[in-house]
Amino acid sequence: MRNKIRTYLLMTAVSGITGVLLYLSALGQGSLLSAGDSVKFYLKQPVTVAEALAAAEQNQQIKEEVQQGKTEQGQPMDFCIWGRQEDVPVANENLSRQAKADVVFLCGNPELLFADSRIPAQEDTEGCLIDEKTAWELFGSTQVAGKEVTCQKKSYTIRKVIAGEEPFIAVQVSSQSGAGQKKAAQEAEMDVPAAPAGSSGEQENRMNRMEVRLPEDTSVEDLQLVCMSRYGFSPEVLDMELLAGMGGACLLLAPVTFCIFFGGYLYRLCRNQESVPGKAGAAGACLGLAVLLLAFLKHQVHIPDAYIPTRWSEFSFWSNLWKDKTEGIRLLMQIPKSGLDSRWMKDFVQAAACGLLAEGLVAACGIFFGRKYISRADTQKYFPIEKQKYEHSHQ
Repeated sequence: MRNKIRTYLLMTAVSGITGVLLYLSALGQGSLLSAGDSVKFYLKQPVTVAEALAAAEQNQQIKEEVQQGKTEQGQPMDFCIWGRQEDVPVANENLSRQAKADVVFLCGNPELLFADSRIPAQEDTEGCLIDEKTAWELFGSTQVAGKEVTCQKKSYTIRKVIAGEEPFIAVQVSSQSGAGQKKAAQEAEMDVPAAPAGSSGEQENRMNRMEVRLPEDTSVEDLQLVCMSRYGFSPEVLDMELLAGMGGACLLLAPVTFCIFFGGYLYRLCRNQESVPGKAGAAGACLGLAVLLLAFLKHQVHIPDAYIPTRWSEFSFWSNLWKDKTEGIRLLMQIPKSGLDSRWMKDFVQAAACGLLAEGLVAACGIFFGRKYISRADTQKYFPIEKQKYEHSHQ
């Protein structure tokens, strides 16, 4: 009797822990999927502030022409080009306080980087966003919207305070940003690359990242080609779809493994039944479980068109797909990371790690209880004389 109670308590504890792990994995997976309406690009050839502003101006002209029905260049893009400098002094001169934060230079829609924050708008070069930690260091409070901070010899008005993984201040760039930021960086003894002969100070502030909202009925490849042809950029896609797929696979492992073990239990139960109704009931339960598993997988698994060949006999498709995804993972690992990247990295690690831990628990319990059940079933089937001894020893 005590052994049964311990077994039930162990099963309850394992089920609870597995449920929590699956819930955490699903949260991380949901965050990865929620970013599916935008595409992250890495610019191997970074653009200058002037080039980013020229792209924004060209995009605005296309928008105006579309509204007037005068253009054949296609639809305007909703994008944000950005870059950053690390550990830049930010000051509250009224209280003589100073902190160090990463400066995030924006050109475009800030909502693509900071959810639910359309400020500072592209034309607002006097406003900024800061994180909660920097706000506390400079003001001792997070209720500081409307107050001023100084960064790189320029005053900015705080538009909003938001949460962040690392200290930062986000500002919209202007045509005067390049030279002023270069001078301030040198005065702060930052590690800034020297300018080539004949180049202007503006060229020092380069932006190597780009977020673009994905229009409906437009593929990522088409969006990449538009960025290249329209603005002259050389964007490389950061494959968030691949990360979401890997996280989703880890999330599905535990439920599928549980169904396999439980299906095996029902199958063995069906074999051990001596009566026809008993066999029919066990077989029906096993078939129902298989139908539920297939329906669950059909609802949860979505294979992108890029992963499906036009002809199954096209064997080069699989090698090219493997090469592309390998390069995509390598790019994700090699790009310089910032606090803005920590969100999707944290979501992926949470989805994958919690899903794998849940799978490990389900597999370990399935093997343990499966062996125990098989041992008991075999004892009762092949050694009837030992049945009473077995039951007596397990009470």
